[in-house]
Amino acid sequence: MDGGETVTLTLYLSRVVGSRIVGALAALTSLVLLIEMLEAVRRIPGEIRGFGTVLTYLLLRLPLAMDRLLPLTVLIGCVLAFGTLARRNEMTILRAAGLSPVRFFFALWPVLLVCGIINHVLEDRWAPAAEKTFAVWWQDVTKQGSEPPPQWLRAGDQIISIGGIEAKGHILNVVTRYERDALGRLTLVARAKAAEFVDGTWHLHDETVSRSGGRQSIADTIWQHGPSVENMRQLTLSLSRVSGTEAQQALKGNWSGTDSAAHYRIVVQRSYAAFIIPSVMMLLAIPALHGNRRAGNLAHGMAGGLSLGLAFLVINGLFLSMGEATAIPAVLAVWGGPLSFLLLGLGAWLHFEESCR
Repeated sequence: MDGGETVTLTLYLSRVVGSRIVGALAALTSLVLLIEMLEAVRRIPGEIRGFGTVLTYLLLRLPLAMDRLLPLTVLIGCVLAFGTLARRNEMTILRAAGLSPVRFFFALWPVLLVCGIINHVLEDRWAPAAEKTFAVWWQDVTKQGSEPPPQWLRAGDQIISIGGIEAKGHILNVVTRYERDALGRLTLVARAKAAEFVDGTWHLHDETVSRSGGRQSIADTIWQHGPSVENMRQLTLSLSRVSGTEAQQALKGNWSGTDSAAHYRIVVQRSYAAFIIPSVMMLLAIPALHGNRRAGNLAHGMAGGLSLGLAFLVINGLFLSMGEATAIPAVLAVWGGPLSFLLLGLGAWLHFEESCR
């Protein structure tokens, strides 16, 4: 194949695979949004329930639905596209024309590049931001109290206990700060009745400071390295997603969070791994490419591709759970599943190619 034929093949395969992925994403997202709409009608209070409120609810939930569905839709789209190529005997013609597996893979680079970028942006940027926006909006719409249960967090080198958060993060109730030395021994316990953010600075009121040398009471003191107001406001929200940037800040001690260090390490690694997940899904759909309608195994090939993809989602979830429990390192938890199934997909591809010769 010369350069012009390669470009034509790339455009054709990108159109076939890309259109199936977009169709699968639209269908599954519509189904999820229909379920979300029914949930919105149930959850939104009757006095404010209306078309505008329900539409806002759905728009804010849209990135969260797409974030969870994109890897699955890449798998389904590739299975459908490869099944179409096999059904039309197009792959037989392309092999006879000298198309190698490597050239076929690289012919799909535009689709894989776009899907990888979208998956990264969804997981690392759009979905966390949308969840935060939705949580703030939902808190205001339902008039929920902003005070969460007492919680622990880290601010710089200090361990902090906060009894309650009010005024959208500007007032903290019962703030207790703990400091330890290099050996982990407790060196300071400072308990304040309240902390108030005024003129860009935290003021601790009625604080009692206990050290090894004794106890001291201070009516008002400045908290030099306190967390940001936005950080405190976020703690009042029920969030399950955090961006890779925020996770890195939490690991460096520049952002206070309630999750473990293992969780933040996994978030950072997942932001990088999001680029290759679509490529893994495409490789796992390869059995659908080698089905043959005349041989009667076209459906078996498509089912095999779907089974491999679903197995990856299950095994990858197991790896991530083990990483959250600190049973395995974060790098292994995030990359173990994708790299293993990437090799499995390559092996399956080479096996099928050998069987077609």
